[in-house]
Amino acid sequence: MMRCILALSLVLLVGLSHGLLGAPATPLCPMSLKPVDMTGDSVASISFHANKIYFCCNGCLKTFVQNILDYVKDTPDPLDPALLGTQVECAVTGTRMTVSPSSLRLQLDNGQDLFFHTPHCLKNFKHNPSAYITAQSKKEADIL
Repeated sequence: MMRCILALSLVLLVGLSHGLLGAPATPLCPMSLKPVDMTGDSVASISFHANKIYFCCNGCLKTFVQNILDYVKDTPDPLDPALLGTQVECAVTGTRMTVSPSSLRLQLDNGQDLFFHTPHCLKNFKHNPSAYITAQSKKEADIL
């Protein structure tokens, strides 16, 4: 009995240390691909409606905003099956939509997906992506 409890405790400890039990993954900066320190009060980020993108520093955020499409993968990775059926928001209109295999999306170099409700939304985003950034705070608005 004691061995079973010890083995279960060890599995639980290893699972927690590796984020296997549902702990949120640390976001990667799309510029440097470094993990973003989420503990500070001034985490650099921008949003396209509910699609929040985090950065390791304000310098990366500024460069990204000036050249967003340079940090979009030419060929996105296959869609994560865990996303199928989940609700997301269009990066342009904020329209709620359900992810399907045919969902329109762009994928950033850090693996983060931006979804689009219609081909027109995707076209508009590609034409002027900075127009769809929503600053989440006065500080972020000043950076942009």
